[in-house]
Amino acid sequence: MATFQALPPADECIAADSGVDHARLLGVMPTRVVGDFDSASADAVAWAENGGATIERHPRRKDQTDLELAMERAHERCMGSEGHIIVVGVDGSRPDHVWANISLLGAARYRSTNVEAVVGDTSVRFVHGEGQVEIPGQQGATVSLLPLHGDAQGVRTRGLDFPLDGETLLAGSPRGVSNTIAESPFSVHVALGTLAVFRVEHYRGNHQ
Repeated sequence: MATFQALPPADECIAADSGVDHARLLGVMPTRVVGDFDSASADAVAWAENGGATIERHPRRKDQTDLELAMERAHERCMGSEGHIIVVGVDGSRPDHVWANISLLGAARYRSTNVEAVVGDTSVRFVHGEGQVEIPGQQGATVSLLPLHGDAQGVRTRGLDFPLDGETLLAGSPRGVSNTIAESPFSVHVALGTLAVFRVEHYRGNHQ
């Protein structure tokens, strides 16, 4: 998990379930703790409540994951503004959870908000149809462009060693894996669909 010291200051810190334990270990007091508390420790929840955090309890039998509930609160907080939501700890220990978390963060309902996931040395940003992102990065660092929820059409890039110029990246194809940054910031534009942009700072691989 990324350390909070490496993240920019935030107006609000929302912990999803056992995220409160990570926040406690890092000495970061959350403003809100959301979840069914099936994995959070009672000591950490009490620590957050005593520190003034809002505790939002949900039943274990529910249709939404704890991260989705936390994202709803974060998105509500950003409504009407150019908000930036940074999510840490989405890697977990189960591949299905990782896939579900990345898919959730790239959902169309969050297209008006700048959503970023931080997983170790990797940052994941999301570009939706008729949108563009500019991302700073170290020259030579690895970038992978992976479509979410279907094909990503009209993909254009600037500042990558292997540029794309209005091309389609097909869902299920690894074509966008392991590009590299030629100049910073690099930019990615998508005409239709959603693209997840993975920037891996500490890996140097060949384009495949």
